[in-house]
Amino acid sequence: MTPNMLSETDELVRYSQRSLWLALVVVVVLGVPGAVSLGFPDSETGAFLRRFASALPIGIIIAVAYLRSWASRARLNPSGSAMQAIQNDELRADSMNRAFRNAFVGVMVLQPVLAIWLTRIAMADPLAFAACVTVLSGAVLLLASILYYDR
Repeated sequence: MTPNMLSETDELVRYSQRSLWLALVVVVVLGVPGAVSLGFPDSETGAFLRRFASALPIGIIIAVAYLRSWASRARLNPSGSAMQAIQNDELRADSMNRAFRNAFVGVMVLQPVLAIWLTRIAMADPLAFAACVTVLSGAVLLLASILYYDR
């Protein structure tokens, strides 16, 4: 099937997948440097990542503009029949529940690992680092699980 022949539902699904991939990339690109610069601010890597952070807003604007170009094809009408079909899909709801469960279990397993690891390593701000890594891992696990379980 060529891209010009896709149905409205297929366009919405493709737009959703692109949005999720973009969100995953943005979370990783923002989160990993943030965690490293919080945990190790005096290292060379931490200093480089702090300088790298000033260019990130430009990259995010470009990515959102790219995603916005696909939004016109998808016709993002929340009350449209295609959007309602996607939102009422039972397999999608089950996949979302499994993705939420994966992220929750992953974050819960990470807590004792972080607690043990942070007692053994010298770090500038271990609590901020642990919070950042927890949020980052939860978001990455959630987005990756949704993309994995997506049809």
